[in-house]
Parts: sequence; C-alpha cells; structure tokens
Amino acid sequence: MNLKILQKKSLGRETEAMLLSVEDGEVYQVSICITKLEKPYYANQLYRIFATLDEAQEFYEDLCEMREQDE
Repeated sequence: MNLKILQKKSLGRETEAMLLSVEDGEVYQVSICITKLEKPYYANQLYRIFATLDEAQEFYEDLCEMREQDE
C-alpha cells in the first residue's frame, strides 16, 4: 500500500490530522494520529476513507478546526 501525505496539521500537544492519498489517488484517507502513546496497546490512529479528494479535503478542513482539550 502506497501512502502519500498531502497535508498535515497539529491539533494539539499530542495529536495531528493528516490528509493522505492511498494507492496513487485511488482513494483518500483522513487520519487523526496520536503522537505520544502512554501504553503500547492503545491505537495510534483513527481514520476515514473517501472516494474523492474533494470529500476528503472538506472533512480534513472541518477536522482541523477542532482542538485538543486540556484535562
């Protein structure tokens, strides 16, 4: 599987959002990545797959408006 990072933005101290092209533009993925994990069994990524770049871009931009909450 070939992944290409199209855009990347920090959402807070430990999270970032990424817009990726999968398999040379066949599908697009928007991911939320946790950059610092305290326990090795926690998932480090939540993602959603899109058929078109326009749909993925819109979701990515909405996601980037979010911010990490302080505890």
